Amino acid sequence: MSNPKNKTAIVTGASRRTIKNIVYVAVILGTSFVLQFTVNAKKPQLYFSSVPCSSSQYMTDNTNSPTNRNIVGRKEWINENELLVNGSVEENCAAEIKDGDYELQGDTLILTYYAIGNKANCVCRHNVTYRIKNLPKKEYEIYIQCAHRE
Repeated sequence: MSNPKNKTAIVTGASRRTIKNIVYVAVILGTSFVLQFTVNAKKPQLYFSSVPCSSSQYMTDNTNSPTNRNIVGRKEWINENELLVNGSVEENCAAEIKDGDYELQGDTLILTYYAIGNKANCVCRHNVTYRIKNLPKKEYEIYIQCAHRE
């Protein structure tokens, strides 16, 4: 007959290996989560808003299309890694400015917006604001352009 103590020792040894493997997996998953959280936390985050133009700002335009005279107004570092840019974009009076985005190309920061609607026979200035957190502080050449018109 086999000794019951030996069976217990075998089960205990297997249990220890299982527990050890579970701990290894937990450590690997935990490290992966922490690394991913750290990488995502440092990625620049964009907050975008726009204000439509008022009827007093309308400019007659027989071609029914904007001239892309977009203006970067105030640019200000709020702290060591947060940039605030106010500007205005020349778009169709009926356009609604939806959503913004950005692209970094070395020392150039390209701010984009999406314009929806293009039916009125006039253009006007829409105000846009871009606030980018976790952006490395340095002097950027900044441009604002339309990414898409519908």
